[in-house]
Amino acid sequence: WLPTYLERMTWFEDNVDEVLAAHELPWSLRFLPVLESGYSPSAVSSASAVGLWQFMEPTARDFGMEVTRIVDERRDPFKSTEAAATFLGDFRRDFGSWFLALAAYNAGPERIRGILARHAPGAVLSDSLYWAIREHLPAETRDFVPKFLGAVFVAAEPEEHGYEKPVARPFVFDRVLVTAQTSLAAIARAAGTSPEKIARLNPEFISGVTPPNRNSYVRVPVGAGRTLQENATSRNGEGAGG
Repeated sequence: WLPTYLERMTWFEDNVDEVLAAHELPWSLRFLPVLESGYSPSAVSSASAVGLWQFMEPTARDFGMEVTRIVDERRDPFKSTEAAATFLGDFRRDFGSWFLALAAYNAGPERIRGILARHAPGAVLSDSLYWAIREHLPAETRDFVPKFLGAVFVAAEPEEHGYEKPVARPFVFDRVLVTAQTSLAAIARAAGTSPEKIARLNPEFISGVTPPNRNSYVRVPVGAGRTLQENATSRNGEGAGG
């Protein structure tokens, strides 16, 4: 599975790196979605966490992401990455340690606070404290930081660990404004591309249609934006804005 995950990472890593840098967060956090979702925007966990960064629905809403039957912005690689950077930065400030912050990201902050209060009251927050309380963490969280460190070491230098370096497939696109409740299939036809490519570029539109009652921006393959606009103009007498 790792080669597939690393290939997917090439789709999104430029944006992830840019957002992490803007938030002054460690570059190594780019490997967190390798562990969380295999860098798949459509990943859904057994607990119903969704997207690259595996947001639960209430948390996603807290960060301003739309979650409906039509749109699930947890799958939007841009909005979810921005929210994840804010989320992780908050945890780092609250817990004073990246290892404790990652534990909170996995298990939830209140659960980690409770464990700290029971098993390390008054202790100085540090990475070493994670190891001190590790036996008291849920099984998944107990392994989370070691697995993350493993993902960093292997994914950062795959060739040193027996894997081929993946061919980069950047997530590049044209962005076009379309009218409300437009099907992705119709967008694909008008843009002269395939529904599969439109779905890959717009994973947040989970029902195959843009939302009702408002215009929406959609991503189309580079060069297809003009085609989409021209076809929309010729059919409707008015164009989609760029």
